[in-house]
Amino acid sequence: MKAKTYVIAAGGTSGHINPAIAIADEIRRNEPDSRIIFCGTENGIENTLIPQSGYELFHIEAIGFPKRISKKLFMAIYSFFKGRSQSKILLNREKSDVVIGTGGYVCGPIVSMASSLGIPTLLHEQNAFPGKANRFLSRHADVVCVSFPDTEEKFKKAKKTVLTGNPVREVFYNLTKAQARKILEIGESEKIVFATGGSLGAKTINTVVFDLVKTYPKPDYRFILSCGKLNYPVLSKAVEGYKDMINLKEYLFDQHLYLAAADIVLCRAGALTCSEIAMLAKASIMVPYPYAAGDHQTYNAKAFSDIGASILIKDSEMDAKSLYSHLNRLFENPKQIVSMEKLSGSLALPDATKLIYSEIAILSSKKKT
Repeated sequence: MKAKTYVIAAGGTSGHINPAIAIADEIRRNEPDSRIIFCGTENGIENTLIPQSGYELFHIEAIGFPKRISKKLFMAIYSFFKGRSQSKILLNREKSDVVIGTGGYVCGPIVSMASSLGIPTLLHEQNAFPGKANRFLSRHADVVCVSFPDTEEKFKKAKKTVLTGNPVREVFYNLTKAQARKILEIGESEKIVFATGGSLGAKTINTVVFDLVKTYPKPDYRFILSCGKLNYPVLSKAVEGYKDMINLKEYLFDQHLYLAAADIVLCRAGALTCSEIAMLAKASIMVPYPYAAGDHQTYNAKAFSDIGASILIKDSEMDAKSLYSHLNRLFENPKQIVSMEKLSGSLALPDATKLIYSEIAILSSKKKT
């Protein structure tokens, strides 16, 4: 049987890229001889994460469309059509069997071009409330895989929707708190709050964690704060004098270990973070990013808070006093943490990657000639 060629479009944030890598790894496990090519932009974090995972990366021009008519709109239109031309060259040259899009501006030109060329396409939507780009592209896709129940209703023009869940990397499977703490050399009895704003960091979370340790008496728990690359230079100076309370990190390529090692996770509510928290069955405090498209992070967080798996705090209401109060209440009531962990684990969809691959395999077998 001829080895297949798969093109995966993903870019912008780790929330788009890591699910794509998980899908690629599953394809490689099932089809060791397959060729897998990633598409991204020249400046995104994909230029670090994808080569580091051992996959080749092809650059396609793509920028976001502004909400209002402006010079940027014409630039975005030009970029879109240039990206389509670049996509056509790649897809024809590689004789691609299936194109997969997991998010980022780069998905627009390549998914739409693949559809025009009759190449089977699959979209994966990570969030409970999909963005405009995926809702638009869904009419061109053969299959749309969604991560939350009821999201199928948002893709009424899609040919086919499947609830699969969010694919997470294999390193999240069967990882225990004790194993992670041993690797990170964290004591069994230490109380740890892992605070993260994702790959780019979160100003609100960073600020409130520092405000808390400056305002209140030394708590009996410690923060591990992943602050984001752009925020690190300033915060690395600010942390002087608080290093016994805040272990500051720029960016964590082994974030799975810190998530697993934590007693409580303080985070935004990006789809991938939510799925990783569910897979590891962690108690959490979620602070949805208020400017996310369609307020999708609030929808993600509510899937957890509505069943008691997480505490949802609005960004506008997040301050040191609120966080201090919630953390103290949780650490004083270990049974609540255990309950939140169980409820969080109930939201995990561990077969997500396999379900997505099964759809990809069906598409590759039906490629038009």
